[in-house]
Amino acid sequence: MLRFTLRTLALVALVTIAVSCSDDDDPTPRFTVDFEDLELDANSYWDGADKSGKFVADDVTFPNDYNDQYKSWQGFAYSNMTDMETPGRPNQYSVYGKSGAMGSKNFGLGYIAMDTKFNIMAFPRAVNNVRLYVTNGTYAYLAMKNGDNFTKKFGGEDGNDPDFCKLICIGLDEDGEETGKVEIFLADYRFDNNAEDYILTEWKEFDLTQLGKVKSVRFEMDSSDKNEWGMKNPAYYFVDNISYE
Repeated sequence: MLRFTLRTLALVALVTIAVSCSDDDDPTPRFTVDFEDLELDANSYWDGADKSGKFVADDVTFPNDYNDQYKSWQGFAYSNMTDMETPGRPNQYSVYGKSGAMGSKNFGLGYIAMDTKFNIMAFPRAVNNVRLYVTNGTYAYLAMKNGDNFTKKFGGEDGNDPDFCKLICIGLDEDGEETGKVEIFLADYRFDNNAEDYILTEWKEFDLTQLGKVKSVRFEMDSSDKNEWGMKNPAYYFVDNISYE
């Protein structure tokens, strides 16, 4: 009887250890912000004109500052527009592509004006291993590719100008202190071989893991085409499928 009891206890212990190890091996769940829960009519956008001051997608908060006088905005908006041909600011809500990341309908976009406090994406808690898809909008792409009244043609007429435009992702902890930064080039003409120069024209995933544990991410931009007031090329970036643990 004692032998049976000891054998039973040993078996229970082994099962408990196996289950425990199995639980430890379970991957940490990832959460994804894909903007698909935001309602939009076909070929439309939300830019904060309702003066709500923000929108929330999959528990992540995106601030917005709308100016009634100038009918303009800064911070974040969302859209499903995909006009890849029309240049200029009226087409600011179109991604340079046929869809959101991985064929989705909706996507987010950011515009940086005077104050980057409206370009801070806030998570519901401190998170790790942030990744996101990024690309250009049609307005910015065509301005950099061809030049316009404000933006120079990137690379110059001979293609040799070392132009660039980059999105800077800055991690912020729960106290608002910076944890690190990651630079994403939306356009890069600094290569010795001009054939390697590019403007980002497709959704591409970028890893922000090196930011560490963050409560929010602040977005800034920099460009070779600027004056004393800042960037001359359109300060827009498009984001989708933002994931984290």
